[in-house]
Amino acid sequence: MKVLILLFFFMFVLVGSTWLYLNPGVVTLTWLDIDIQVPIGTFIGITCFSVLLIVGVTILFYKILHFRDTFATRRLKNLYSHLNDLFQKSIFAIEAGDMAALGDIHATLPRHKSLKNLKAYFSASLLRIKGESTGYQEILSELCKTPGYERLGHVLLAKHELKNKNFLAAKNIFNKLKDENPHSVFITQFYLYACFVEEDFENALKYFEQLEKMTKISNANYYRAILLYSQAKKRSRSPEDDSVLSLLESAYYNSPFYAPLTLKLAKIYKNHNNVKKAEHVIEKSWLGIQHPDLANLYVHLVNGLTALEKSRRSKRLLDLTPNSREAKLQYGHATLNAGLWGETRRILDDMGNRLGRRGCILRAELEIREFGDIHKAKDWLNRSFQEPEDKTITDSFDSFIEKIV
Repeated sequence: MKVLILLFFFMFVLVGSTWLYLNPGVVTLTWLDIDIQVPIGTFIGITCFSVLLIVGVTILFYKILHFRDTFATRRLKNLYSHLNDLFQKSIFAIEAGDMAALGDIHATLPRHKSLKNLKAYFSASLLRIKGESTGYQEILSELCKTPGYERLGHVLLAKHELKNKNFLAAKNIFNKLKDENPHSVFITQFYLYACFVEEDFENALKYFEQLEKMTKISNANYYRAILLYSQAKKRSRSPEDDSVLSLLESAYYNSPFYAPLTLKLAKIYKNHNNVKKAEHVIEKSWLGIQHPDLANLYVHLVNGLTALEKSRRSKRLLDLTPNSREAKLQYGHATLNAGLWGETRRILDDMGNRLGRRGCILRAELEIREFGDIHKAKDWLNRSFQEPEDKTITDSFDSFIEKIV
């Protein structure tokens, strides 16, 4: 394509030159009553040269400015990289308790007027790591009074108060910041957090919707489900409030993968004698989260079942998630209680090295029930102490806040 364009250009120049040669003429320019006659070929050549000269000078100036900006940006990046290295060294010095080395590191900070307040922030960070809360606050207070750094100082100070659970002081700072910028993401996050602490979940939902419009929140439906669940949990304290079920259903519709939500909704369905619905919500949640409390509730949804019937219900969860460690543990417990020791041993052998603490305890109980082998049971119990404790999902507002704020 480029060759064709170049060929076309040369053809155009050749045809134009031939035409000008066969049809010579002059161009008359009048300036201050003076007539200047220039051959048309010369006129076209001068015009083209002038255009090329203007374009060339423009490109040259652009290159010079771009080089200057790139050079300045590179210098700034190198400077901040150097500061970051010093900061990391200072952390090691604090951990080692070498305050002399820390002082030397602080003294080597680049001496530049524009870095005066950055140095102040650096010093504040060192004090915060060291645990000197008073000194940290003093430097931030000075930063709040420095022109051009007031907002940074106020934000850092508010974060500090928030970390120390001093919500009243943090709220006063955020109220000032809100007047300056009511559409700030960080400020909206704070008010969302404040609503959580005060259990004002209605307003928390409003702030969450605002936050969603300002910035992208990963797993937004999951967090909205937690908010709606929290609102329902608060309302359930009032027996006359009949909106709890609709709130829980709305939360479950947003995301079925929050264990406390599924547990509460399934229990309400069970109390209303709607076992089918309770089974459905647990089974759907189980595909995403294998929580032991979900399995326990699922097995006991129907009253009066024998141990063998309970093991069959537990097998349904294992069929839904055949590779789930939790499903295998739950089924192992159910078969052990039903006296199906061979099935219990098979499922535990299938788990291999993924037994964990609960799996080892289950294996110890199996050795005693099936063979009465106390020595083997002791070995499995000793092994269980070496295994890490199994993590379970907890109903924690703080863990939710840490993810979005």
